Amino acid sequence: MSHTHKRKLALTITTCMTVMLFGLLFQQSTEKGLASGAAVDSPALITIPVAEKPNAIVSGDFNHDNRPDLAIICVGLNVNSIGVLLNTGGGSFSAPVYYAAGVEGYFASTIKTADFNGDGHLDLATAISASSSFGTSYVQLRFGNGAGGFSAPATTNASNYPNGLTVADFTGDGKPDLATVNTGPGLSCHGGYEQSFINNGSGGLTAGPLEYTRPISYSITSGDFNSDGKIDLAVRGSGDGGCGQPVGAVTILIGAGTGTFTVTNNLAPETSPAYLATADLNHDGKLDLVGPNGGDMKALLGTGAGDFVIGTPISVGGNTSAAVVADFNLDGNQDVASVNSAANTSVVAYGNGVGGFVSTNSFGTGIKPTSLIPADFNGDGRPDLAVTNYDSSTLTINLDVNTPTTPIRTQFDFDGDLRADIAVYRDGNTPGAPSFWHILRSSDNTYLGYQLGANGDKPVPADYNGDGKTEVAVWRPSNGTWYTSTNAAINYGAFGWGQNGDVPLPEDFDGDGKTDYVVYRPANGTWYLYRSVAGFQMQQFGTVSDKPVMGDYDGDGKADFAFYRPGATALAASFWNVILSSNGQFLSAQFGRGEDKPVPADYDANRITNFAVYRPSNLTWYTSLDPAINYGAFVWGAEGDVPAPADYDRDGRADLTVFRPGSSIWYIRRSSDGVIVGQRWGVPSDRPVPSSFVP
Repeated sequence: MSHTHKRKLALTITTCMTVMLFGLLFQQSTEKGLASGAAVDSPALITIPVAEKPNAIVSGDFNHDNRPDLAIICVGLNVNSIGVLLNTGGGSFSAPVYYAAGVEGYFASTIKTADFNGDGHLDLATAISASSSFGTSYVQLRFGNGAGGFSAPATTNASNYPNGLTVADFTGDGKPDLATVNTGPGLSCHGGYEQSFINNGSGGLTAGPLEYTRPISYSITSGDFNSDGKIDLAVRGSGDGGCGQPVGAVTILIGAGTGTFTVTNNLAPETSPAYLATADLNHDGKLDLVGPNGGDMKALLGTGAGDFVIGTPISVGGNTSAAVVADFNLDGNQDVASVNSAANTSVVAYGNGVGGFVSTNSFGTGIKPTSLIPADFNGDGRPDLAVTNYDSSTLTINLDVNTPTTPIRTQFDFDGDLRADIAVYRDGNTPGAPSFWHILRSSDNTYLGYQLGANGDKPVPADYNGDGKTEVAVWRPSNGTWYTSTNAAINYGAFGWGQNGDVPLPEDFDGDGKTDYVVYRPANGTWYLYRSVAGFQMQQFGTVSDKPVMGDYDGDGKADFAFYRPGATALAASFWNVILSSNGQFLSAQFGRGEDKPVPADYDANRITNFAVYRPSNLTWYTSLDPAINYGAFVWGAEGDVPAPADYDRDGRADLTVFRPGSSIWYIRRSSDGVIVGQRWGVPSDRPVPSSFVP
């Protein structure tokens, strides 16, 4: 490379916490954090020392900064305490601030959060049990100030030994109420009761009557189990087998809509989870019950009439307790997490969407984990787990509790967090003038600026070294050279491959995780590959008017030879043609028409590239070959928009995305939750990097 060319490709790297790119690029209003830019199969684990013997936990945004905070109960030998830890970003937390939660002789057993006094701030509710059968027990409310602090407790008398708590609107007035389950009263024979506490809207609670369930009741959850619009309860008691009392199982109490409940169903002990959570596990719109018992994760599938049928269990190991629900792997199915106090692990059972489970995975904790709560603590769009560890007096934060399978890598991910980054390529404005890359990193919301390339170069971003991150790179038509590094010491990774008139198509054709140098030559319809494993290969496939399209159309981890043949007129049918790398077979499909732009990507998270087109005339994306769903038709965009699909939310599915040159705004429809994101980034003349390979 000449000295002049080296000067034109000189690298400037700028990193800053706020975006100041000539006043033309703007930072997102909400800062995001990530503990580690590199994705791993097992989650990062953060350990936080806390007060003695933590045994209950809850999460909520206590200071209105859009980050989930934590509150825990610690049950030391002398004084119980509530500890509040504020999220500082990236999965990190401030030092706990403690509040006394009882005196010697009393035991704080459970904690929940809701806005009980209607002031817009989250409050804390705890159940306080007397250690003596003759002592008075309490339900306590502490009102939040919106800045992470809480008031002195307001207390309401409760029956003896309340050790389970649920929050729901039992009366239908829009105010959160409470219900406890209790192991007492009872001396020679154990009692077991449910008791509701009705909220007056200002945080004042009125205790309801004791309603007998089963001996030693300790787990409670709520939901509308009989589809009458009123909240019901499910309670688990362990039973004691003496005094003529029933053995342990789940009891269903149907709500009257007034804060009172009637026992209507006692489920069979052998089918009953020992710890209860509520979820719709099989997508039928009816609430189910789920939790561990006897070494298995068990599901009870609701009929919508207050009855349940047992689902297919999966082994999670003995000594497993607690149950929380979230979609940890973002596949659209609810998963269940518990803790194993003997193995010192948390364990996730991944749901199959029909009431069973497909697999489990365990993650390290501290010593004797007792409770856990899911939330997105590091802001990466995936649920994490916070776990209390009773014997080590710690919290552990398990980040990215995903499946044990290989994570789905995505294109245009410059920081390695498995999400595409919003990025633009700014071509030099005169012949030979330097070009620039402007990237908004999704991992920490910071700006990266690179000078690489010159006027007339084509951006070819890809992972050329197999480190899981996309590199900025350009291909220069004038000399057929790829510049794949910002390192001047290695001559910017210059590699000659191709000639003027070729179409550069960087892809991994040999499945080794490294991008290969590939060009398609329209003049003779031939592909020329220089593969990182097998070296040179050529393949004739296509004609001068065909448009080569990149992708893995058979899901074998290797790119396939593929081209899109547009219809001869705007309304004429277009065709896709592929040679599958897995078996060498030829695949052809009619999809789209002459006016369309091909936008192939994995839109359904099955690791297979979908045939897909964007139709400018009606602003519609067609992302499926299935006529039963109208070919996945979805209207998204405006006239003049540039399609830039990629996986911006880390769910394995490409999001429908356009860059609007007039306003320089990106419009992303996140596939994970349907949320619309608008982000100004770039100037009207920029090219959105994720559109680099849209022909």
